[in-house]
Amino acid sequence: MWHCFSFKDNRRESGSSTSVYHCTLQGKSDQQLPDPAIVMVQFRAPEKQLNTSGSLGPPEEYTGRVDIEMDTPGTTSVIASVPMKARVGVARIHTPRTLQALVLTTSIGTSISRSVPLKNAGNIPVTVDLTVTKEQDVFTLLPSTLTLHPGQQSEVTVKFAPKHAPHTVSSLMTMCVRPGGPQYEVLLRGECVMMEKKPQGVPAAADAPPVLSNKQFLSWGGVPMGRALQQKLVLRNSSQTQTLKLDLTIRDDGNGCFQLQSSFMEHEQLSSSRQIILKPLEDFPVHLIFAPTRVATMQAKLVIKPPKGNTKFTIPLSGYGGTCNLTVEGLRAVSDMYIANLGEVSVGKKSTIDIPVRNTGSRAAFVKAMCFGDLSARTQLPANRVRVEPSEFVLRERTTKVISVVFHISEKEEAICAERADTIGTLGLFYGDEISRKQLRRALRKGSSERGLLADTNPLKGVNFDMQYLGEEHAQEVYDLPERPNDIRLFYSCMSRVMVSLVGRPPSSNTEERRRTSSVDSSVVERMAVQRRPPEPQQKLTNSPPVKGTPISKAFVTDKPKKDEAEQAELSSKSWSVQPEQLMLLAPGTGGDLDAAQVQVLNHTDRVMSFELSWPGHCLTVTPQHGKVDARSHQVILVSPNPATQGKPDIFPWRGNLFIHCDNGQKAVKIQIREDLALEKSTYTSAQLQPLVNQDATPNVTPAAGLHKDKSSPTAEVSVASKVLKFPPTRKGETAESCLDFRNASEKEMKWELTSFAPAYVKGVDDTNDIFRATYTVFRFARISGTLGATERIQIPVTFIPREIGSYSQFWDLQTELRGLSGGPAHTTRIQLIAQGKECMDTTDDSLPRNQQRSRKISGNNLSTTTARNGGSDSAKSSLVVPCDRYVFPVTVVDQSSTEKVLIKNDSATPVSVKFVSPRSPFKVNHHKYTLKGKYYVQLPVHFKPTQPGKYESLLVIQSELKGSFAVQLVGEATR
Repeated sequence: MWHCFSFKDNRRESGSSTSVYHCTLQGKSDQQLPDPAIVMVQFRAPEKQLNTSGSLGPPEEYTGRVDIEMDTPGTTSVIASVPMKARVGVARIHTPRTLQALVLTTSIGTSISRSVPLKNAGNIPVTVDLTVTKEQDVFTLLPSTLTLHPGQQSEVTVKFAPKHAPHTVSSLMTMCVRPGGPQYEVLLRGECVMMEKKPQGVPAAADAPPVLSNKQFLSWGGVPMGRALQQKLVLRNSSQTQTLKLDLTIRDDGNGCFQLQSSFMEHEQLSSSRQIILKPLEDFPVHLIFAPTRVATMQAKLVIKPPKGNTKFTIPLSGYGGTCNLTVEGLRAVSDMYIANLGEVSVGKKSTIDIPVRNTGSRAAFVKAMCFGDLSARTQLPANRVRVEPSEFVLRERTTKVISVVFHISEKEEAICAERADTIGTLGLFYGDEISRKQLRRALRKGSSERGLLADTNPLKGVNFDMQYLGEEHAQEVYDLPERPNDIRLFYSCMSRVMVSLVGRPPSSNTEERRRTSSVDSSVVERMAVQRRPPEPQQKLTNSPPVKGTPISKAFVTDKPKKDEAEQAELSSKSWSVQPEQLMLLAPGTGGDLDAAQVQVLNHTDRVMSFELSWPGHCLTVTPQHGKVDARSHQVILVSPNPATQGKPDIFPWRGNLFIHCDNGQKAVKIQIREDLALEKSTYTSAQLQPLVNQDATPNVTPAAGLHKDKSSPTAEVSVASKVLKFPPTRKGETAESCLDFRNASEKEMKWELTSFAPAYVKGVDDTNDIFRATYTVFRFARISGTLGATERIQIPVTFIPREIGSYSQFWDLQTELRGLSGGPAHTTRIQLIAQGKECMDTTDDSLPRNQQRSRKISGNNLSTTTARNGGSDSAKSSLVVPCDRYVFPVTVVDQSSTEKVLIKNDSATPVSVKFVSPRSPFKVNHHKYTLKGKYYVQLPVHFKPTQPGKYESLLVIQSELKGSFAVQLVGEATR
């Protein structure tokens, strides 16, 4: 469709379009380069009749090419070509059909807010401008501009703050799609009424609950894939007499990345909703975790509301999955920095070195390179002394950039390296996620200030990040996070740095001396540690990570008669000991808090002993490094993770040893550093508490959990057939089923709900016996809530879906409550799920196409009762057939869609009901239940719509109560 493209000729009065454009280019002169010619290319989409009833399908693509030729007599040839591509689709915005007018009623001095959901029902991304036609002083829209991708839904907040009472105003909220429409309108009506004075001591049922919060929003920034980061907010009941019961619910788009976390003793529970009770003037900490499952921006909101009433409070939640991680290639790492050898130094010489840096993370990184004259990075060297090229750039994920450092040697550097190799400068690489720098630039351009955020000694004080960075045009990441007041603070708190020590050596005249000083020896490392270590007592933990200790020297050998080595080792092992022999530490979080542990060196003799330590300095910080232990006493050693490991998730879980040399012997302490979840221990002050903005809500009563029991009230007792569900050994990537069977043992109708008590644990993933937490859904219940009549029985199918080998275990709580007694006593029964994942065997059939394998069916071990009750037989169980259990989608462009159809056959003469468990995004199915007639087959459409380039895999689980389950593997690849 090349005729849709044309040149716009502004030289003509009409500005008409043409397919051929002539221009004249001036020649190059001695003084300056000629001005370039700017040619405008426009695209006019063809007129087509739209299908307003059915599915729109993917947008259409049109391609063309601009050929550039030299206008000369005779034969011409193309000297350059520029490809062109345009996408044509439908821009369509949907709002609720019942939303004809938005009526907001409040009193003077207060405000009221309502949320209007908007959904992009078209097939191309749209940018919507939201404005209020009049009465802008009382109506406020947030945000004023909204970008929606196809199928994405977001909310616009309309706020009404009247200034006169009684008063009624009207206006229109317009939603116009850029650049030329369509435009939608919603009528706004604001009513300001006089506040009624109520007698004191008589509370009104419709009043908003007196809830205060120390945070009005929560922003996580970036969190690595497969990891979880926790934040905390505090709710306070400001009433002196009223006890509050509140329902907390997280509402998102179904990704489940935001979760509420509660703790019971040493166990943790994650859920999307819970219920709390606040006594008068009581503070309650609410812990929330963000565990992203894909590289994307994510938003949700925490809804706080009483079980009864029309008032709710919302706290927005936002974050994004995936982070960057910068490493230096080809250099030696010592402690928390790298060593770069500049070679011989002499006055007037230019020492040059190329340093390759690589982004091993999953997001683009911005990098700011700065050179300092000291290891503490406080004295920045001027540009005429050290030049770094490039000094500001953006590095895409899984790419490498070479930085050139040119050092102009002065008399100062020559004096430092006059006798030995030493550090003459430090290169600091400060980096972070490019998406967070975009948030910073947006905040600065809208009037926010960095004043007071950084200390005067901070090396980033005065550095301008609101500027064009080299290569930033290549980092085209989706950026739709809302504005937050702490965007600037979050930018600096999430920034990391890599330090490179620039080491020079004295000039050498002979070959042997040149070879001996060509590498950085341990003395340079020791001096680096001394310069960076602050003058603090040895017993106090410092944040400056020391380096690995030197080998034991003869000075530590006591003057004792020489004995046999075996006898000497035995005496040494009895003369002193170490407690404990192993430690478990938590990896450092973004808040900077370090998990410190103590190791004791005990002296069992009547003499003083000297000890020295050695350890992997890149992961541990140990204080003190050496010392003495008095007779019949002990010495405490503080051990903590190295702060430099923050933001490097690829090194965890980490294992290593701390070696203690004492009395001619050596003992080791085994240390592990992990990233398991832990409750935040930070404190808060009451001055940070603020009232929440109330909103109207529809009353919604959720099942109560953890309420105080009343002995006089009846309990919702339940009879569970088996509290331990075991699954057969299952290959990874396949599924197995079991069944939870329980009965209502009371004489009244009962509500029940299943919640996971803690994430699934797995043991035996690697060659160690370490226990890991699964970051995905391992056990899936067909139903998680419902009601049971008096003495009624129910069986819930449970699916086991392992992705790795190992022994899996998880606890779930079955919570029951008698219907009609909301807030009464609840009954909780703990259910344990046990399963084993094993290696997947190669069952590929070479006679089938590449994307097809023979199906593997796994029947549940507890379904025999259900099958017998329904008259099932072995012949019937083999009647459902899925010929292919692996489908490979064609390579798909980002934001477009491709479809594969999964074939399912029913070979029996009786109908079969099947259920389809939705695969993970970006795979999607629109049908979840189907009844397949006898001797019929069905082709289930599965859609693959990626939003980011890369390779994707997921499982489509097909369940049948009589015929077991099938796992179909889905494989897709996305490209730009």
